[in-house]
Amino acid sequence: MSNDLQFEGKKYISSKRAAQSCGYTQDYIGQLIRSKKIDARMVGRGWFVSEESILGYKKQIDIANGEPTLTTSSLNYSTDTRPLLPELKKAVAIPPVSETVLQKIVPEAPVSKTLGD
Repeated sequence: MSNDLQFEGKKYISSKRAAQSCGYTQDYIGQLIRSKKIDARMVGRGWFVSEESILGYKKQIDIANGEPTLTTSSLNYSTDTRPLLPELKKAVAIPPVSETVLQKIVPEAPVSKTLGD
């Protein structure tokens, strides 16, 4: 059995099928129906959407959003010569300062003794 119905010469499809064919969710189809943006009929507990109405709405939205249609001739490829990672530089190790040099720089600095002394 097909999920298509005919009312007043128009083809109606289930809201599930309408969502699949347009890339929308069933919830969004229901929202469009409640806001009367698309023509639909309730049959039993399910909504059936006019196929012409949903396709027209989809086309209208695509045009309004300026959806580009890609062609292979409009694509430009180029190479990127930038390095993938930044160059890492080694940190310069500061040599330890001897106590005598430290005393010359800061005469009042206390001289600490290590545990081994």
